[in-house]
Formats: sequence, C-alpha cells, structure tokens
Amino acid sequence: MLALAGCVIDHQSVEFGCSEDFTDQIRIIPCRGVDGVEFGDVLEEAKKIFGEPDGVSRADGIDRAWIVMGYENGAYAGLSIGFIENVGENSIGPADYFFMDEDYMGRTSKEIGIGSTVDEVIKSYGEPVKTKPSGDWLDYFYCFGGKYLELMTDEGIVKRMSMGNYLPITNSPCMN
Repeated sequence: MLALAGCVIDHQSVEFGCSEDFTDQIRIIPCRGVDGVEFGDVLEEAKKIFGEPDGVSRADGIDRAWIVMGYENGAYAGLSIGFIENVGENSIGPADYFFMDEDYMGRTSKEIGIGSTVDEVIKSYGEPVKTKPSGDWLDYFYCFGGKYLELMTDEGIVKRMSMGNYLPITNSPCMN
C-alpha cells in the first residue's frame, strides 16, 4: 500500500515476508515477531520458546506500561520483549513490542539485522516511511502490516532494532 498526505507506505505483502515462517536463518519477521514469538502471544508462550528471562523490568509509555523480559545469554542474547501490563487486573497481557540490541544476531529474510549498513537496508526495503534524529544516531522507520520496524543507526550502521506494536500507540509512524 502506498498513500500520500499523512498516510504511510505499508510493506505488508509476500514480497516483504509477512507470510514467511520463522527458520534458523529468518529470525525476524517485522509484521509478526521474533524467533517464533509473535505479536499478541502471552508470556507463557514466550517462555516455552525462550525459557526464563535473564532479567525482568517495567517500562512506562504514553499509552501503556510494559513488563519487559530480557535475555542476555545464549541464542536470544540481546532480545527483550515488552508485554502489556494490565494494571487494573494485576496481570501481564500480550507481547506488544520487541527490542534487539548489539548482542542479538537474528536477521530478516532480506538479511537485515544488527550490523547491517543503511545502504543495505534501503536496498532491501526502500526508503523509510520516517527518519528521526536521536542524539548522534539516526532512526529509520518502516511499516509492515500496521506495525513498525525501527532501525537505530550510528555512523550508517544498524546498532539496535525495535518492532511494535501489537496494539496501536499514539504517534506511531505506521498509523494513518
């Protein structure tokens, strides 16, 4: 989908991998999830795949709060998953976002991941929907099926990645 005047480019199509399956080589599917855990999955499902997290924290946002499960060791090192915190119910809701730092080695079907160059990203996915300076870094945003893929770059290299959201958030680059 390509739209102008306040709308977004959406890469939801077979070409961009929304119908792909997770494999040892395809660990990130921007419109679905990471390493077999998908947007909307519950904590118990993530623990079946990843095991117990190495750390648990809480994060606050404009629209909601999250319980964040972080993995620092093994095959999932560098991966964090934000589960919606249901404050009134005192429970943990669905997987809402994924964050990958410099230790995470997963890639998309187009071989994009931590360490990719901006040129490789643009060659694979085209121009971003939005760019945003973040200190000395530049963040690139792409939209897949209403979800964003954010690539945080320093000196032209992807250093961190995030994907979200299961439920829409205020000011998302992928909402009309």
